[in-house]
Amino acid sequence: MRKRLNLLCVIVLAVLGWSVIESGYYLVMGASMGFQAGWNAAEADHKKVEPPTDVSKFANMKGIHLKPQLSVSQLMKDSVYNEKGGSYVPATYMSMLVSVPTAEEGMGGSLVRMLLSFVNIGCGVWALVLFVRLVVSINRFDIFSWRNVRRLRLLGLALVANFVCEVILVWMGIASLESVFALRGYELSFSDMVERTTLVLGICSLIVGEVFAIGLHMKEEQDLTI
Repeated sequence: MRKRLNLLCVIVLAVLGWSVIESGYYLVMGASMGFQAGWNAAEADHKKVEPPTDVSKFANMKGIHLKPQLSVSQLMKDSVYNEKGGSYVPATYMSMLVSVPTAEEGMGGSLVRMLLSFVNIGCGVWALVLFVRLVVSINRFDIFSWRNVRRLRLLGLALVANFVCEVILVWMGIASLESVFALRGYELSFSDMVERTTLVLGICSLIVGEVFAIGLHMKEEQDLTI
């Protein structure tokens, strides 16, 4: 039973860890690519030559998810080149990276976006720490305690906050893009850009925390009765 519990905890930890690592990876890679493009542009300007890459392509790069219009005339109307077959095949785009200039967010918008990104990653790391502490406590047979109730509640709140930050970031991105970008036969998809697993895990943690709290209250009442 203990081995099965540890295995399940490892699986949940892997899911949470992957989410945090993925968010951190894309944040670092985006910052690194922007810095490299800016450095190359400054170096080219100093040497009075053309820059090797267009900095605006990276500055305006955005990841989007698309929802195709479900009609016979619109579905599979695009095509991609199949290198193995040597011909173009019908295709429908679901996600892509585009470089589109949008309206300036201003200092306030950029600050909010940066703050939300750091809060998003911070909540993910905090959730991992709380979960590890919870697993260690369980392995020490300290299961039904108020410490674990607090950890479960904080874990749930951290995961829900992580999800809320992600939703706001995605909404800000789509809101700025919808006014300047559109594809015939497609709609920008909001729901596909948000990872719902984090919200489900957060709500489950809050539910389990409340179940533990109810059980502890019943145990304390029973002890007082005896």
